[in-house]
Amino acid sequence: MQAILFPSCYIKGALLKIGALLYDDIIVITPTNTLDVKKGKSSTDLIYSSIDTSLNISQICPAPLDKDKEQLFYGLVSSYLEWAQNIGLGNTICASDFLHSSIEDPESISAIINEIKKGGISYEPLHARLFLELSRRFDRYEEETMQELSMLNEKEGELREIIDFYFETQEFVNGQQSAHKKDVDPTVPPLTMPQHKKRLWAWWSLVISENSLLKRADNNLIPFGESKDLCDMIDTSFEKIASSSPVTLLNLPFNPASIDLIDPSFKRGLKESFTALFLQLISKLDLDKAYKMAKDIEDLWDRGKLSDQPSPLRLIVNLYPMIAIKDLIEMSIKRDRDRARDRNKDVRTELKGKDKEEAIKKGHLFSSCYYCVFVI
Repeated sequence: MQAILFPSCYIKGALLKIGALLYDDIIVITPTNTLDVKKGKSSTDLIYSSIDTSLNISQICPAPLDKDKEQLFYGLVSSYLEWAQNIGLGNTICASDFLHSSIEDPESISAIINEIKKGGISYEPLHARLFLELSRRFDRYEEETMQELSMLNEKEGELREIIDFYFETQEFVNGQQSAHKKDVDPTVPPLTMPQHKKRLWAWWSLVISENSLLKRADNNLIPFGESKDLCDMIDTSFEKIASSSPVTLLNLPFNPASIDLIDPSFKRGLKESFTALFLQLISKLDLDKAYKMAKDIEDLWDRGKLSDQPSPLRLIVNLYPMIAIKDLIEMSIKRDRDRARDRNKDVRTELKGKDKEEAIKKGHLFSSCYYCVFVI
């Protein structure tokens, strides 16, 4: 099975580990064909975590720039980062503000933007492309920072053990611990709902932009989303359109560390079960059969002890009957809200009298997809 990550452009370690239990391939959307690779790095280093994985990772730029425009684009990214750093705003500055003006060198920035936009590239895809590139860099930095903090916590624990060994009185040891014990929290402040909404807007804008390679794509691709806020946005859009709640087929707690302990043959069996469920969701849906398959997966999950170690992460599979993921995304980002609602009335009628394959042939990405997988 093949999934497409959204709206992120970088796969973190936890998603890689759980993704290997679900899919054979994952597509990652990138803002350009050739990422801004530093010396000693490959482009794949910039779209997913450095952990080992059996997954095949493919990167696709839906609306690629030519080589010269790519160089100009990364010049724009560098100018943006220097500009934000120089005025001391860090990651609080909006990319849209930068695209309209620059304190240091407005003529140069305007020239770069105008050059990139030659050939029909409009402002919105350019803004989306810039936002996605900055988001990808943020995600990679966030994961690397969390890994470093985790290593720091381990070293701190080792140092405490050495100190405890050499101090003789328990009272003094306790006193030192209470005075010096300060765990480093290995987390980075999470993105807020508006930031997730902007990511979804940028990702979708690039995917459906003019001449996008994914504008008409294989609707067998599985939407693979990250974060509770994203799940809540899609769920809320469904509730507004359908006046009912989505169907949650699976809600499974898991710890990424537990996945490493699973026997390879058990992993294969679990993956086969997920594949069977996804194929059932892609074909004409038999909800009773899907529930039975989901129950079998839950039993396997428990036997594999994937939730034995405490972790806040959960794997969610939600079904959105008769409402396409494409329209839920557009509703979530408030793009053509009324048209999306009206279109779904037509879709409900149309799909009753036509074979699902015909709907897939004429649809955009996710236009005939009615379920989504989330890691939250």
